[in-house]
Amino acid sequence: MEKAGKLSPSALEVWHGYVKRQGTVPFFGTMQKEEYVYHVDENDKVLGKVSRKEMRKKVLLHRGSDIFVFNTKGEILVHKRTKTKDLFPGFYAVVVGGSASYGETYDECAKREVYEEIGIKDAQLEFLFKHKYIGPHNKFMGHIYKMTHDGPFKYQKEEVAWAEFMSL
Repeated sequence: MEKAGKLSPSALEVWHGYVKRQGTVPFFGTMQKEEYVYHVDENDKVLGKVSRKEMRKKVLLHRGSDIFVFNTKGEILVHKRTKTKDLFPGFYAVVVGGSASYGETYDECAKREVYEEIGIKDAQLEFLFKHKYIGPHNKFMGHIYKMTHDGPFKYQKEEVAWAEFMSL
């Protein structure tokens, strides 16, 4: 783990952005306050601010970003989600990403998720398209991106159980 005096400006920006959006500081892996997300309609119009817990419980349509990660050989990063995830625990995924925190743009969300899940700072992301997913356990209005990076990666142990590049 990096010491506070050694953090890069991008890491500090991620930290300050998170604190500003959530209105609290993480304390030993737990939050002192609830995490909030955007509740949106089918046209991505903001309906309000809801807790992540309420969004999951009521399966509300919310904003987020997903990122396909390729290496320079054209292989895609596939990972297995940890069994402790609140959505699709233990499933395999071909994207990194997640819900946008309230006050965060799609681009900010994508960069934060890449940094949190695979440890890449200042990721060069290419926007691909906007996508709406409506399923029985999740409703997601997302911006979809791709990036190319050969690693090494620093996987977030709370989210990624296993990962490997695979050919398409």
